[in-house]
Amino acid sequence: MFPEGSDPRAETELRLGLSLPNSHALEGAIHDDLAQHQPYGVGWWLPNSEQLRACRILVADALYATVASIPHHLTAAQIHRLEYMASAEHDAGVFAETVLRQRHPQVARDVLAAVQARAAIDSLITALASALDCLAGAIVGVVPLRVNIKTASFRRVRSIAEGVGQLELDGMIQHCGPQGWVDWMLEYRNMVIHRGRRIEMHNPALETEIVAPDGVPAKWSTNLHLPHHPGLTEVEAFRVTSSVHSLLLAEKAEVTLEGLVSSTNRLVELVAERLLSVWRDRRSDPRASPQPLSSQWKKPSDRAEWAWSDFGGYDPGSDQLDPSAVRFNPKLVKRLLAAALMDHQESVWSRPEMIGYAPRER
Repeated sequence: MFPEGSDPRAETELRLGLSLPNSHALEGAIHDDLAQHQPYGVGWWLPNSEQLRACRILVADALYATVASIPHHLTAAQIHRLEYMASAEHDAGVFAETVLRQRHPQVARDVLAAVQARAAIDSLITALASALDCLAGAIVGVVPLRVNIKTASFRRVRSIAEGVGQLELDGMIQHCGPQGWVDWMLEYRNMVIHRGRRIEMHNPALETEIVAPDGVPAKWSTNLHLPHHPGLTEVEAFRVTSSVHSLLLAEKAEVTLEGLVSSTNRLVELVAERLLSVWRDRRSDPRASPQPLSSQWKKPSDRAEWAWSDFGGYDPGSDQLDPSAVRFNPKLVKRLLAAALMDHQESVWSRPEMIGYAPRER
């Protein structure tokens, strides 16, 4: 049971081994500053002009959404790590049967164990990289940077933020993990999404001296090792490495994964703590650092830029949504008001300076 009066989300994160008080505090500070009436968006942002109101609304909501998504991605990563541990344990038993005893798998679960383990690794690292990309959006909106917040990536923002001098981002990264951990993680994510998979190898390890009746030791483990250079293709990796040892990280995959989760959690919290301080300083003196709204959100120049989808589902109309049954989180209600999206605010988006920034219903 959670302690009385506690935050269920934060308590769940703690039980998963995550601690994100600074991330939640930053999310709360941004949400508190959303203006439900004019000027909309973040109430204290300058400049406060009608010509930039659409940018103000769009940037503010994008900023809140990216910050609020960081804990979600980190929680998902921990769930995938637990999934990997369970699948890897089953896969070790399959190894003993298929490799040592030369027995073919008898059920689909035995075949799928290795697939599940790799899928969990892919999902874990993708979730962590997504957390960093959302952190990049937070940096853009809070510092602020002259970068499109909708397309901000951690790699790009990292290269820009160092010149700003408020974050010392590289120093934080080095403090949170071994040399190159962020670059390795982002390259692995890119491999999963954009390229063919690299070979992953198992290192069999004897776990008991007890011998089964068939003469094979009763318990084995198979320690999966992840690629050392995920940014290379298989041929490239073999060409530039001198032995099989340099192809792979010399540690169990579970050690790598646990370290990545821990390092990302620490980095997110360090950056969130600094961003919260910057946010409060800027709020106390808005004129000292105006929000570069026109750089952080561009007005689309062509209808083709809208991400319209022609997909209507596989059985359109089979389960119609009942608007009267929909229930909103109070935080979402404030976001909608701060974005002037309620029915009584329709005139805001009908003004000439607002038209073209957001799509209308087709």
